[in-house]
Amino acid sequence: MIKSAADKLKNSTKRNNQGRPGSHVIDSLVWGIFKTQDNAIKTLGVTSCAPGAGVTTIACNLAVRLAEQGLGPVLLVDLNFLSPRLGRIFCKKTRAPGILDSLNNGTSVREHITPSQIAGLSVLPFGYDASQRGADVVPLGINTLIDELTPDYKAIIFDLPMLDDNPKAMYFASFMDGTVLVIEPGKVQTHLVAQLRKQMDNVGVNLVGSVMNKTQQDMPDLISRFL
Repeated sequence: MIKSAADKLKNSTKRNNQGRPGSHVIDSLVWGIFKTQDNAIKTLGVTSCAPGAGVTTIACNLAVRLAEQGLGPVLLVDLNFLSPRLGRIFCKKTRAPGILDSLNNGTSVREHITPSQIAGLSVLPFGYDASQRGADVVPLGINTLIDELTPDYKAIIFDLPMLDDNPKAMYFASFMDGTVLVIEPGKVQTHLVAQLRKQMDNVGVNLVGSVMNKTQQDMPDLISRFL
């Protein structure tokens, strides 16, 4: 029997939390961000400095872990307009309806929220519109979206596009209570991290954590000094 991507993700997360390398990263985020700040963080964006860093993987595993630890209900939202994947992963549809459909049609986003196979975790895909795509997702609409969803969930995780040379993604992140930056070793230069951190501060992005993904090494000092 062929397992769905959501099944594989759930099983992978369970293996991670049984001692597989990388599980401590997710648990550290859960405890450090959601369990030690008196619920100050409710909406969390996950983003990166460069493509291919593993943002979607980190966002998915973080949402799953929150639900597994009873910190739900949790909502995982796809705002990665450059490469939306959550509809394909959880809904098994390349063009799963979602945020774009609601913004374009004036309907409630609640109509497109899909319960996952993990108890306490639901998913809101990005949606699809051949004529507009992510170019017309306006920040005002996203702010309204957050206001509409926050009363229904204890934690909302947003899969965001990379921040490098992407002012809209940076602006999206400014609406979140907190943002986690995913860094892939060998692909990000120190000056880029410093530049992005300055931009984040300028627009009011609250950086609450960083993840060195795809490695078991610690964050290099030259990079960590800016985070």
